[in-house]
Amino acid sequence: MKQDIWTKAVNNICFNAPCGLLHLRIREYFAHPDGKRLIDDIAHETIQVAKAEGVTLEYQQIMRDLETNVLPTLGDHYPSLAQDMRNKRKTEIDSLNGAIVNYGRKLGIPTPVNDYITRLIKIAEDNY
Repeated sequence: MKQDIWTKAVNNICFNAPCGLLHLRIREYFAHPDGKRLIDDIAHETIQVAKAEGVTLEYQQIMRDLETNVLPTLGDHYPSLAQDMRNKRKTEIDSLNGAIVNYGRKLGIPTPVNDYITRLIKIAEDNY
């Protein structure tokens, strides 16, 4: 069960906040070369944190899952955090990228990409 939770979490962490910041649908974000690089950075940080928590996530499997499951079914949608930002509601950033940052701090694992994304979301929320 822990494996399934982390697998779902990494999918959400890769897409939710960046799509909210960029005002893009999942497919638009994933299709851009810099979007793909950001996904890679977020995934690698999250995988390192998961590993320290005793959960092995394989990068290639995560990317396959994103391409074969997430994009075909959800690619044309704005993720929930993006919808929250569009509607000027408090987001779930502390439970997504922010959680990875907190785990990283406790475990001594740097998570600079997730940290900056979390900060940017909080700045936006404080200025609705």
